Amino acid sequence: MSSSAAKGIFFINLSILGAVIVLAVYQVPQPWRGYLVAWLLFMATVGAFVLRIICHHYAYKSLELQERGERLAVQPKGVRAKEDLRARSAKLRVVRRETAGAGRHIVR
Repeated sequence: MSSSAAKGIFFINLSILGAVIVLAVYQVPQPWRGYLVAWLLFMATVGAFVLRIICHHYAYKSLELQERGERLAVQPKGVRAKEDLRARSAKLRVVRRETAGAGRHIVR
């Protein structure tokens, strides 16, 4: 399907949807019709604005998480080694063997 045909189908569907909304609003009694139209217009603009803010927020957060991951991947080996050493040092134990006379220390 060519892009011009797809655009035509989209605008025909959009026109049909608009006509259905207009007919649905026309069925509402007169005092409430104005409130409904105002609410639809207001919510459409505010809703679009809120959706745009939410999309930008999530895009910013995902970019921030991606950059944080890249920084951790590029982190120097010495920094990671120090953190690993601290984590492993809590599990280490020293065993003394007195058979040699000088006192041998074995770290496991």
